Amino acid sequence: MQTEAEKEAIKLAKKERDIISYARFAIILNLSLYYGIAISIWGLALRVNLLWSFLTGTVLGLIVAFTFCLATIATRPKSMEEIGDRKFFVGSWDIFAIVIGIAGLAVWMVRILFFR
Repeated sequence: MQTEAEKEAIKLAKKERDIISYARFAIILNLSLYYGIAISIWGLALRVNLLWSFLTGTVLGLIVAFTFCLATIATRPKSMEEIGDRKFFVGSWDIFAIVIGIAGLAVWMVRILFFR
């Protein structure tokens, strides 16, 4: 028989596991959407099918998420400072997607203004 304290510990462990699973899913979804949108903007600039460019960007976002970001939340953080460092690291990959999208917008605007 389990004591009440053991039951509470099991509930807390399950809750923590669910939070970590949600964080992983959120990172994957976030990065795949950011990269999908950024590459779609490049698809507009280069006159490529938007569906294929979005799918390509989504796959690129999945590769980035699985390669670089999931390892940062796979282990248990030891302090609140470490959680902040991990958030900063994962957020830096979002910034790369935003920069790619802004560069695509610039190329698209140049193409519209000068090369009709």
